[in-house]
Amino acid sequence: MRKIKTQGELEKKNKRNVAIMSILMLFLLVVSSIGFAFISGPGLGSNEQDIQNQQDASPYDKINIQYQGVNINLLSSYSDIENISVDNSVSAQPYIGKILYIDAKNNGILQEISSTLGRFSSRVQEVCYGNCNENWPEKNCTENLIVWKESSENKVYKQENCVFIEGDIRSADAFIYKLFKN
Repeated sequence: MRKIKTQGELEKKNKRNVAIMSILMLFLLVVSSIGFAFISGPGLGSNEQDIQNQQDASPYDKINIQYQGVNINLLSSYSDIENISVDNSVSAQPYIGKILYIDAKNNGILQEISSTLGRFSSRVQEVCYGNCNENWPEKNCTENLIVWKESSENKVYKQENCVFIEGDIRSADAFIYKLFKN
């Protein structure tokens, strides 16, 4: 048989159990947070490893970029984009956490930009640059806008807050590569 306990003894035992459980839960929270920080944060020397991997890669390998712990795979190879002119003033910073406005009549280009740069923006919005007949909002260069134009020459240039990508998927990949390798 068990000994009958007084109300005071029962409360003391409950307080002790609650204190033990609180300490264990706090310990678990702290350890898991520290573990997550070590696992998800960039490792020491990851930049040097990234540069070494790029130097070891064949010029015909598809481009693979690590940016803020996210793996970005492009459709083009280094040899496809090495001679494409990209404006030096473009960077990823204006798009991070903001709405990504894109005017691209080519679904492949739209998908390539949305699936890479769209990961870091708050959302992706398809728009029209200037006046158009489609049912999209019309935007100009007062907002961060990416405009794709079909062209026989591949190049990327910036005017005000607009980035103009002319050519094919290689131009879009050259733009994305330049954004995340700055």
